[in-house]
Amino acid sequence: MFLSAIIDRELRIALRKNRVVRTRLMTAGSGVVVVCLFLLFSGLMGSRGPGSALHRILFFGGLYLSLLPALRISVGLFSDERRNQTLELLYLTGIGAWELFLGKLLGGLLVASSDLLALMPMLAVPFFSGGLSANLFVATIACWPALLLFTVAVGVVGSVLCREDGAAFVCAVVVGVVICVAVPLPYYCGIFTSGLAPFSARWLCLSPAYGAYLVGMNFYGGTVGRFWLATGVSLGWTLLCLGFAAVWLNGHWRDTEARDLAVGGWRGKWMGLTRGSVAWRARVRRRALAENAFQWLAEQDRRPVLLVWGFVGVLAGLWLVAWSAWPDFWGKPIGFYVTTAMALAGIGLVETYAAARAIGIERRQGSLELLLTTSLTPEDVVEGQVAATRAQFRPVRTAMLGLCVAMTIGGLLLRPLTMTAVISYLLVWSFFYMLCLKFTTDKIFVGMWVGLNTGRPIMAVVRRRKNQFQWWYWIFWVGNFGSLLTWLRLNRFPTGSIAELLVVGLMTLVVVALVIARKFSPVATPLRGRLLNEMRSIARTPLPDSNDPALRKWTVEERAPVTLSARSYFERALTLMGRKLGRRWGQLQYRLRGRS
Repeated sequence: MFLSAIIDRELRIALRKNRVVRTRLMTAGSGVVVVCLFLLFSGLMGSRGPGSALHRILFFGGLYLSLLPALRISVGLFSDERRNQTLELLYLTGIGAWELFLGKLLGGLLVASSDLLALMPMLAVPFFSGGLSANLFVATIACWPALLLFTVAVGVVGSVLCREDGAAFVCAVVVGVVICVAVPLPYYCGIFTSGLAPFSARWLCLSPAYGAYLVGMNFYGGTVGRFWLATGVSLGWTLLCLGFAAVWLNGHWRDTEARDLAVGGWRGKWMGLTRGSVAWRARVRRRALAENAFQWLAEQDRRPVLLVWGFVGVLAGLWLVAWSAWPDFWGKPIGFYVTTAMALAGIGLVETYAAARAIGIERRQGSLELLLTTSLTPEDVVEGQVAATRAQFRPVRTAMLGLCVAMTIGGLLLRPLTMTAVISYLLVWSFFYMLCLKFTTDKIFVGMWVGLNTGRPIMAVVRRRKNQFQWWYWIFWVGNFGSLLTWLRLNRFPTGSIAELLVVGLMTLVVVALVIARKFSPVATPLRGRLLNEMRSIARTPLPDSNDPALRKWTVEERAPVTLSARSYFERALTLMGRKLGRRWGQLQYRLRGRS
């Protein structure tokens, strides 16, 4: 009885928020149109056996439906309940922890598989039209559900670990990427750097993505047996993730910040480390509260700082492992530069996230409007966030500077260099030193603006730019990294030639000139002015819904659109009518009293 009620609740929520019926019809209609057009053109051109090309198109469409929509739906199964503290209300009905978990999981699976089930019957067309083997057809039918189950399981792990849907999405992506690339990454890195595989290709079956790779490549470089082995391993990963999520939720569904800090033992120490001990909070209060109240409020959040420390530590550990395994690439200056650039890019992203998180939490809880009714001004909020971000991330940037110095010394000791090579080598490192010491307030303003408009900190990292072409550019650059290194001869840097020194010196002068011009430019940052002028009005508007189509097209240059539903329009109209009638009634009473 409880399972049916919970599943019914999840389906009703999906019908209201995700527009399941509309997306299912659009998916089925798109599949029919693609199949009809493909058969029409193949018939007109007289091609034989068009099933292989049509299968590839349908396969990548099903691959998308197995990953992104399923992940978006699964990350909100438990994070929304934990953030709104409605799990306790559900437990008060008498339902058990396992019944609640299974009910929400089955409801999420039904919603996530709706679009995929609408596309799956189209696979019969390429099979019967010819050019598609029976093994590939059956493997495709098994590959999509296996990927869907794994994606939902990873999303549930992120949902039980985090209270905010954006953080749950990132957590799920990180867990899924780690599981999927833990084995293929060293395998293909060994082939890329040394030309030899470090271990047997059968170990690639431990990755849930290997089965989809074999189906997409028509079993090129693998066998049907490896596909079924990879599919079985993927189901094992799914059960492991679901078991972990169920056990974690059973033990932590009542956790709140106040209850976690009151717990003793190792768990209390861990919570004190992640959220700050009482003594640490007292020191921050004495230092920051007298200067800026919002700085004290934002600086208490230690999670972004711990996140960036963990990222830098993991990246440094991976660099050491890669250096010991493949010294021909990672032991050269280009390996040092790539590692440093990745670390600094990660630090910048976390700084943006921290700025958006501080104001986004207040905006989401509705307390920002209350704060602005006090003596706290928008300028205090902006300046306090900038000061808090600098105080939080200054130790991380100092440690990164020390790591860069150690890499610089290590690169000088690797092989003898000429004087011109040393100058070119140090000029490049001077650029990274400047990035370590320079705090860019623009990304802080971007994070605050996105967090103020949406209340979702992760969107500040994903939607920082209007032009999304840069993502495809970076994907292309990473995919062709080896060819670019060979073409540019960067793997031999520094060679010590005069032309190389002139190019590096000219690039350094251009970068320094740009930094100086930006530093002393009299033009203020546009987002800072908009934050100061529009913070109060934005804080009074309702938050946009995450499933709002207008929000997906939103760019950070404008205010976030708020599309109200018919019910919201009706409620707002009633509210305005009631206020108007109240004013009229007050005026009428005033006139009657005056006459009497």
